[in-house]
Amino acid sequence: MDPFGTGCDTCCDPCGDMCPMDFGGMEYGGFAPPMAASYPVAPMYPAPMPMPFDVYQDPCQDVCGCQMMCPCGPVRRWWLEGDALIWWTTPSDSPVLASTSDPSVAQMDAGVLGRDSTETLMGGGDVLGGSRGGFRVRAGHWFDDCGTWGLDGEYFVLGKASDKFSMDSEGDPIIARPFDNALTGLPDSQLIAYPGLNSGSLNIEIASRLQSGAIHLRHTLIQTCRPGDPCTGRGMKNFTLGIQAGPRVIGLRDKLTLSEQTVSAETGTQFDIYDGFRTRNRFMGYELGLFASSQRRRFSLDSGVRLALGRMKSELDVDGQTMITEASGNVTTLPGGILAQRTNMGSWDKNRLGFVPQLDVAVGYKLTDTWKFSVGYNLMFLNKVLRATEQVDPVLNPNLLPPEADPFDGPLRPGHLWKESEYLAHGISLGLEKRW
Repeated sequence: MDPFGTGCDTCCDPCGDMCPMDFGGMEYGGFAPPMAASYPVAPMYPAPMPMPFDVYQDPCQDVCGCQMMCPCGPVRRWWLEGDALIWWTTPSDSPVLASTSDPSVAQMDAGVLGRDSTETLMGGGDVLGGSRGGFRVRAGHWFDDCGTWGLDGEYFVLGKASDKFSMDSEGDPIIARPFDNALTGLPDSQLIAYPGLNSGSLNIEIASRLQSGAIHLRHTLIQTCRPGDPCTGRGMKNFTLGIQAGPRVIGLRDKLTLSEQTVSAETGTQFDIYDGFRTRNRFMGYELGLFASSQRRRFSLDSGVRLALGRMKSELDVDGQTMITEASGNVTTLPGGILAQRTNMGSWDKNRLGFVPQLDVAVGYKLTDTWKFSVGYNLMFLNKVLRATEQVDPVLNPNLLPPEADPFDGPLRPGHLWKESEYLAHGISLGLEKRW
């Protein structure tokens, strides 16, 4: 018999002991009720009053030794979560891209690295450092009331990280682009603006963007519950451990663009020079991981660890162009800029094994029975990627500068580089989750 409609064949006093019932034998806790068996029998103890979700659970669940179909009761099958992200990513190494000197310095020493008067304007170390914002969306659905099998998915994107430099001059201050001269083996520079020689401008942009998405089939392996006790004030305590697996895609894009314009003071000839380096890293693979959740009253601790294995395809594009406009109006367009020449221009790609470990940890607080706020830490690591600024060869043969010397002489530099590096993205998340 089940006088409370709980699915248990015993009755429970939440503040007392279990009292076995046997209405057929007219036994109720050892005493026969003063009524005939054919009459409806009222329970000795009234049904417990509803309690707040974080204090009360079914008193006939575990306490009285009987198990319901779902160890922790039915779950809310659907959930949707939105997170604001503040993450940090591995900076990219860059050679010196722009320099300046005191206007009184000799032309041959202007902007040349290693000279006492030379100052770096852009590059020469880490770029794309610091934090950046983003957002993430997660959603899921349990196939059954007990939360045993389900499906979940996520997508996140980080806002574009960028470092920019822009400067123009009539000759003072000096603007230069330093390089290592392949003919002499010594530091050298190309002058954009120098007093009495030329005037010009230089614009540099370095940018990066990261995004990723995944779909998982999830299965709960362990689910334990300790009901709350309204008599002692003990809150409920739940623990869940499960496994998830599914495909993951990741996209990381970098670019470096340099645009300069310089005008000769003597002839009035204008040079518009462009260099571009772009890298794309695309990961496609499958990941396997564990997820765990521990809840005590309104607070919860959720964590997950995953490892993805698959194909990492990296692509590199290098392009350069010089447009020469004479004072007469005649325009000549030639391939090659300064850092991008025929010796390293083109497109390349490579496939190799990539692995991506990930970690998620979040502390949550239930605002209501269906809404939860969380603060978390997230980490994602990529073992091999291409970064745009790391593909720049700072060694240059001046004979390659458009128009190229004829006959050509000297080393074929700059050369084609393929420099891979590790990439780490990590940071905090602020999330709001809805379950129904």
